[in-house]
Amino acid sequence: MNLEKHIGPSETILLRFGIGKWYLFLKLLAWSALLGSVSYFFQENIFFAYPPLVILGLIILYELLIFFTTHYFVTEKKVYKKRGIFWKKIVEAAKEDVTDITIVRGFADKILFFTGNLKINTAGTPFIEVILNKVQNPYVMKKSIMR
Repeated sequence: MNLEKHIGPSETILLRFGIGKWYLFLKLLAWSALLGSVSYFFQENIFFAYPPLVILGLIILYELLIFFTTHYFVTEKKVYKKRGIFWKKIVEAAKEDVTDITIVRGFADKILFFTGNLKINTAGTPFIEVILNKVQNPYVMKKSIMR
């Protein structure tokens, strides 16, 4: 993961993180339990037993691709979100323009996954510029970004 090519020449990466590992593990565990039990229920009929396993394989592949290709990093000047395999999308916000960072946590995020979404708003627009999804320990990351 060569993130240095996406930053300015006078910047160094201070913080790197991504989607929470616990979130990925529990999500894949839930999908495996659900589709595995459906496949087990239909084990006598091959026509109905294998499609849930194929769907499970595709879901696992998709979730792993999202997990390994989503990177969040912070430099002295900017906050970056990089996502994608073939078409990379990089969203950035200057730290000096950041007006507030909002943490959004649903029930499952708070109780099960211990994650949250960081929404970074900058001066000049009424919209959220950068959304860092499913960040492990969102309050700690918010403090680290604001330093």
